[in-house]
Amino acid sequence: RLSAQKNPLAFVRLAARLHEKMPAAHFVWIGEGPLERQSRQLAIALGVENVLHFAGQRADVPSDLRALDVFVMTSRWEAFSLALLEAMACGLPIVAARLPGIAEAVEEGASGFLLPVEDAGGMSAAVQTILSDRELAKRMGAHARQRVEQNFTRAQMMDKLMQVYQSVHEHVIN
Repeated sequence: RLSAQKNPLAFVRLAARLHEKMPAAHFVWIGEGPLERQSRQLAIALGVENVLHFAGQRADVPSDLRALDVFVMTSRWEAFSLALLEAMACGLPIVAARLPGIAEAVEEGASGFLLPVEDAGGMSAAVQTILSDRELAKRMGAHARQRVEQNFTRAQMMDKLMQVYQSVHEHVIN
């Protein structure tokens, strides 16, 4: 979503910084929201309107994700992002804000890079590192996929949720 939570203006600033160093790079924002007009205006002001594509709502997000080289999440806050897990399941290396839910999924340095919220410069540099090193990107993407398969499948998440319910139930009964 192009909303305050998802921080699309930071993504536009990241795109502008990276575009200076890697002019052939393109950027895609999947989703719609109240900050779309402001995001488009900033893209024009920063000169990236031709390389930053606003894809809107998409029906087949996993297919769209597989066409990307890296997944960037500039959110200001997240609980536990399903979009992030979808990107990791597609084998994408991750660059994201260091937030509790994100840090639980992304293993720093192995499946991606985590940076402070609003750190467009640091995120831009991390994306550049990934795009400049195909072997690193491949390793991080494989690790991201493996991490989801080992820790975040629906069945595993349901098992963990049941364990929490059972623990709470036992605590209340005792």
